[in-house]
Amino acid sequence: MIQFDHIHFYANYAYDYYIYKHGTLKAILDNAEKFEQEFLSKMVNGTEQTRYTQFIKSEIRITCFHAIETLFELIFALDPQGGALRDESILHSMVTSKQSVNYGRIKDISTGKDNLDFLEGICIQEGQVPVWKHIFYFQQNVNMSDEGNALFSDSIKGIKYFIKHIADIFSNREEYNAYKHGLRIMHTVNYVSIGRENDPSPFVDDLSDSMSLLTLEIDAKTKKPVAEIIDIISFDTDVDMEIIQVCYNMINNIISRRKSFYVLGETSTTGSLFPFDEMKKSLSPNISGKIQARNPIKEL
Repeated sequence: MIQFDHIHFYANYAYDYYIYKHGTLKAILDNAEKFEQEFLSKMVNGTEQTRYTQFIKSEIRITCFHAIETLFELIFALDPQGGALRDESILHSMVTSKQSVNYGRIKDISTGKDNLDFLEGICIQEGQVPVWKHIFYFQQNVNMSDEGNALFSDSIKGIKYFIKHIADIFSNREEYNAYKHGLRIMHTVNYVSIGRENDPSPFVDDLSDSMSLLTLEIDAKTKKPVAEIIDIISFDTDVDMEIIQVCYNMINNIISRRKSFYVLGETSTTGSLFPFDEMKKSLSPNISGKIQARNPIKEL
């Protein structure tokens, strides 16, 4: 019989999965034309460079969603319950967790109903260590210099800012599902022109670097679809890549420090910090949001 406990989990967990995918997708995107000509054209007849680039950016976007979901899964699995730490029962916590409950928690974080106060709870088993330090800086020495304490205090501000930011992104279930299933994403519009009739100089919004998502508007009372919605969302791939990178850094902190302790019998002193100002700057969108088209559904 194969036994698999928390030691095996921390020893073998693929914490570097997203950084490998991050690096692979970035390399392909940076060399899309060469990759398309040398590799893809041998497998597919009639490839289009623009469509191929959009596909890569879409793959980066869905990877962003996956990395966010993984990070939340680990945070919730290690959130102490009833005062008990769950580092050694993480397998049980993860396999018995309910997606609907986790999605609800993420939604509450997004709306502000949950202000991440649980991260300020105290783990008495570790000498009055706050939950955020237990999760992200496992076995970190409590007795630090004033400078060290200042760095960690700023880091939790950055962590909270990032968690709220990605909760906002992940809570858009329509976008996530459209990408996840791959059947409701398409490129529909290259530009939008706004102006008066016969206006010689209308405002033109370039949407060539975008993807359209097909969704339904559901009536809150009847629960019936009342309109077909097309959301035209411009890519912001640099920010998506930054989010994947930060998610990896946080996942790495969570897993690697526990791997050092449980598997190697050592106390790790390494780990990424997440300065508030850097988080705020790196996650600022480079472009505007989305344009929506609405097509009412006629009753038969």
